[in-house]
Amino acid sequence: MSSDIEIYEQKGLVPAEVYEKATLYVPEASVDDYKEAPYWNRFINIKTIEHDFDGVNGTLADDVSVTVRRNEIHIDGFEGTVRVLTMSRQTVYSGSANTITVGNGGAYIVRAGGKSYKVMVK
Repeated sequence: MSSDIEIYEQKGLVPAEVYEKATLYVPEASVDDYKEAPYWNRFINIKTIEHDFDGVNGTLADDVSVTVRRNEIHIDGFEGTVRVLTMSRQTVYSGSANTITVGNGGAYIVRAGGKSYKVMVK
């Protein structure tokens, strides 16, 4: 099975400047694999993902948790600046509220206290 990038590359849809200017973020344990893999090894800037986004609900830090109820994201055990971003990194909220209402369902990134967490709003 071909990867998406391989298909795009074969069709000539990936300009050379993408490999020079874009940064490819990968899990820390996979950096060497990407540097050796066909097509992916053309990226000049390969960096590790700072945080693991596998979970949907759970704790951000020892006493901080993020949950979702309907279209509200709840941050418990944290006081300070909270940012909520779309998966394309557009900020939809920045402030100190512990309950954030989002208009649309989908995946969001919540950043609080130097930690990031992915949540799914239905």
